[in-house]
Amino acid sequence: TDISAVVWSPGSVIIPTGGCDGNIVLIDVEAQSVIQQLCRHSGCITGLAFSSDGRQLWSVDSTGRLRVWNLETYSVLLARDNLHNGSIITLTGTNGSRYATIGADGRLRIWSVVANSLQTLVEYNVPNIPITVSSWNSEDSTLLTGDAMGHIRIWNNPFAADSNREFTQLPNPVRALAVNPAGDYMAAIDLDGCLTL
Repeated sequence: TDISAVVWSPGSVIIPTGGCDGNIVLIDVEAQSVIQQLCRHSGCITGLAFSSDGRQLWSVDSTGRLRVWNLETYSVLLARDNLHNGSIITLTGTNGSRYATIGADGRLRIWSVVANSLQTLVEYNVPNIPITVSSWNSEDSTLLTGDAMGHIRIWNNPFAADSNREFTQLPNPVRALAVNPAGDYMAAIDLDGCLTL
């Protein structure tokens, strides 16, 4: 199947991959073997993120579904349908307990799980230009978003609506973003594969 999402587990050698068939495959990199396959999505997996302790895996799909997995029992801890009205474009997590989702509905939402319940911490309507990717530094302080017009926006405080600003514009749609743990360096890749630091 086509792999549509991948994330590295904190503190281990496990890499989950998400496929367009809705399945998640957990791979042990050292043993080069499949540990487990998780099958609970009906749409293409569009994002994966770990909890800070590596015991939970968040997954989202193109139908707007979210699943939070217990990686010790391989069971679903939390399931939510219609997280966004339509496809979830991207999911990013922090080393804390916060996660950001961006949907085709034009909404950026920041979430937390408290007592096995999903809580919206903040929600924004984003500009009419579709956001294609997001990245959050491990200090929980800087969220980056990239869009189909090549804009990269920095949210220095994702909990204050006026804290975001346009940082730069690439010549093509933003395909991938990464920010270092301190939040002072960024890497971006556009649709043509050009890397900008």
